[in-house]
Formats: sequence, C-alpha cells, structure tokens
Amino acid sequence: MSKLVFILSLFIVITAFAVDTTPPYVELIWPDSGAYVSCTDIAIEMIIVDRDFWIDRSSVLLTVNNLPHWLYAIDESTYSWVDSFFYFPIHEPMSDGDSLWCLMSPVADYDDNYSDGFSWAFHIDLTGPEISGLNPPQGTEVSDPRANISAVVYDKAGLTEDSCYITINGERFSLFDGYAAWFADTFVFYSDLAGLFFPGGDTVEVCVNAADGAEGCGANWSDTCWWFNLPSGGPTAELVWPPTGKWISCEDSVAVFRILDSEGVEEDSIRIEVGAESWTTADPELTWSPPFLYWSLAGIPEGWIDGTLHAADIIGNSMDPPLAFAFGLDFTRPYVLNGLPAHGSAVYEVNPEVFFDLADD
Repeated sequence: MSKLVFILSLFIVITAFAVDTTPPYVELIWPDSGAYVSCTDIAIEMIIVDRDFWIDRSSVLLTVNNLPHWLYAIDESTYSWVDSFFYFPIHEPMSDGDSLWCLMSPVADYDDNYSDGFSWAFHIDLTGPEISGLNPPQGTEVSDPRANISAVVYDKAGLTEDSCYITINGERFSLFDGYAAWFADTFVFYSDLAGLFFPGGDTVEVCVNAADGAEGCGANWSDTCWWFNLPSGGPTAELVWPPTGKWISCEDSVAVFRILDSEGVEEDSIRIEVGAESWTTADPELTWSPPFLYWSLAGIPEGWIDGTLHAADIIGNSMDPPLAFAFGLDFTRPYVLNGLPAHGSAVYEVNPEVFFDLADD
C-alpha cells in the first residue's frame, strides 16, 4: 500500500511542475484572405484554443483597419465566444469597394506562451457583375439569321457559373454549357449550336443575368436586356430572257432570271412552278450562278408557259408575291390551208387569183 501511495505522490509532483511550452492554436474561419463579402454586418470567426492549458482571453485582440475611414479594435469587451469559437463583430460603417485589413495579435495562455500574430485582408462587394460590350449592339439591324451574341461580364469577385444565363426570345440557356465559350471576361453564345434561327423581320430580345462570387449574404446579381432585329422584305426577280409574253423557237433555249437580295439568296429556296410541275436547283434543269438563274428548256414540249419563280433570302424572307412570267415555245413552222385553186385542180385563166390561209398553232 505504501508503495502505491509513493508512486501516486510522485506523479502529482511531476505533473504540478511540468512546463507548458505549447502556444494557443489560432485559426481564421471566415472571411478568408482575399474574400469578397456581400454583407455590411460582419462578424469575423476564428477558432482559438489551447490544448494544454487555458488561453488568457484578455490577450485576444483583433484590429480592423479601413483607412482612411476608421481603425477599430475588437477586444474582450466586444468579442463573444462559444467553446473554442470566437466571434468578432465589426460595428463600423462599410461601403461597396472597401478593403478591410485585419491584424490578429498574438494570443497568450496562462503560461505566457504566445501564438504567432498574422494579418490578412478582405473586401466588401455589394454590387453585381458589370455587363457591357453588348453585341450585336442595341437596336441594330443584323443580316445573319444565326448571329452570335456576346457581352463582357466582369466582377472582381468572379462569377457563380450556375447562376449565369442568357435568355433569347424567352428561351433560357446557361452561359457555361456547350452553347457558349468564354474568352477572358467575354462570352460568345453560338446561336447555330443552340439550334436558333432568326427569321427576316424578327426582333430578337436578349437578356443576360449574372451572379458574382461574393459570400456571406448571398451573391450579388446583375441583368441587362437589349434587342436587335433582322431586315424584312424578300428577294426581287425579273425574267431577263426570253422577253415576257413572246414566243421563242429554239428547242435548246435557256430562260434566264435575275434574283437579287441585299442579304443574299438562299439557293435551296429557289423553285420554278409551271402547272403541276416544279423544278429546284437540285434538278439538272436549273443552274444557280448568282445573281442569275438558268433554266434549260430542252425537253419541255412546245406551247405557252405560265409559271412562277419562288425564292427567299438567307434570313427567311420570301419573295412576295413570287415572280409570275409567261412566254411560248414554238418549234414547228406555219402551215398553209384553204388554198384556192385547190391542189391538183385545172384553171382556164392565164392569170388566176390564188388564195390561201397561213396558220400556226
């Protein structure tokens, strides 16, 4: 029994005179260095703990500097703590764009061990991203039915990708999916990849919404909307040859049309209709060599042709009305009928009168 008492007494003595050389542990929780904070009511959060002894709370001091506006010290009379978590409220006015420089003084325990002091800075960000460089510009006329749309979206706190989107004529697309590409702070939205087509005469309404990467009180949002339009009015056309309303007699003739449009003619839209028959540039009879359309008449039976030419420009404006044209094909010679005197008959006059009719179908 005496031996057990001796050992216990020795342990108590050694423990009582053990030297604590470990300083308190101090860790910044929020806001981190370089953070952009969207709040004006801020409490800086830290963990302060001493693993071997107790910290001296009177040594805890955080200084916040927002020069040239104010210098603010947060000591034991101001901060609060729960277990190892310490909260340092800043009761000073803050504005968008302010930068707060913070100094955490060394923290001591009751054995006079001091942690290392450290400093950091964070920023106040109360505004959303800046959206500029809108393209196509507001109110302009664009001839490309699949025009790319771009803008500059910048925020010093960065962007929250899943909160950035573009709305085109009511249809919403993310700015961070396969339809858009980013070049530094500029995005380009590829309308053709998204399957969009803007027809002639259309007004395209665009809105861009973006959120920044500020933290604490939620992201800051910005949005801007604008519009551009596409010209209306389809191509114009004329029959160059043969002359309208005339007959031609060559079996290998080629009719020539001129089709003009300032935006360009969509070849696939070109079509000639005569009665129930139609021809496109996919048929060998039609050849498109802008601005001329050649229609081979070989193989078309003779007769009067009443037809229409249809075409649209590259932004979908149709020729309205289509060009109506008419001409005739005649490959046979006129013929004689009702001849007098009749064929093979005998006449008894030296100078007989001869009569006949000339006809052509």
